[in-house]
Amino acid sequence: ESVGKTLSVLKTIAANQKLDKVCAYVDAEQTFDYEWAIQQGVDTESLIVQQPSFGEETIDFIKELIQSDMVDLIVLDSIEGVIPKIELEKSAEDQQMGVKARMMNKAVRVWNSVLGVSERKPPIICINQMRMTMNMYDPTTTPGGMGMKYFAAMRIELTRGRTQKDQKTKEKQYVEIRAKTDKNKTSIQGKYGYWTMYIGKNEVFPPGYCDCTEYIITKAKELGLVTSAGAWFYYDNEKYQGKTALVEYLYDNPEVYKAFLNKIIIGGDNIGHKSEVTEAREEPEQEA
Repeated sequence: ESVGKTLSVLKTIAANQKLDKVCAYVDAEQTFDYEWAIQQGVDTESLIVQQPSFGEETIDFIKELIQSDMVDLIVLDSIEGVIPKIELEKSAEDQQMGVKARMMNKAVRVWNSVLGVSERKPPIICINQMRMTMNMYDPTTTPGGMGMKYFAAMRIELTRGRTQKDQKTKEKQYVEIRAKTDKNKTSIQGKYGYWTMYIGKNEVFPPGYCDCTEYIITKAKELGLVTSAGAWFYYDNEKYQGKTALVEYLYDNPEVYKAFLNKIIIGGDNIGHKSEVTEAREEPEQEA
């Protein structure tokens, strides 16, 4: 919880809308915040938002979106929020074992079938949640049955890392987020990515701002662009006390930051070959 799942998809929607893509948000949890979405760059006026009453309605609506060939991206928030109709009609005392799993297994079969004949073939991003189990060797699971795991082209797990607080007010400033690809049919699975999610009031970074500069510096060390000795970091014949000082320097100098990123992109395929990286630095930015 509070790891940035909804924030990530909102930023994904905003990025697609900048490319004139049509996006749809299926809010099964009934918690869509228009003001928060606008702060993250989402154009809510052009965003299709649907809040279905029960699970079967959700499945049919997403099916119709795919068949319409008018949508480029579909987001379902979340699988656990999709409630089978029988749970609403029956008493809470009644037990319905496996109802959600059977419903979601049917959903992915239907969606996969209509995606096969769709022209746009819009990606479907499904947010899920973690649940605890009684199995001591595998203590966590995700709702929705095994069908979601088998049909998914990519499964990304988000976890929280270190939380930074303001030394004076003790308010939370940012949280480090780790993303791991548990499954990936399009590339290598098991890879990690890190970024910083700002959650407190900050003069430079508003709540919801995400940044991966610290992770980029770690990758730059692998390339040999940045070196460190103890608490000191060295880049471009300058030294900085701590990674945070180097990060702040890059923030304050956008042009230096841009050149720094270009060097990493150029040297990405030449890890450990400093001579090749040095020659590549002289390449024009467009070719990089």
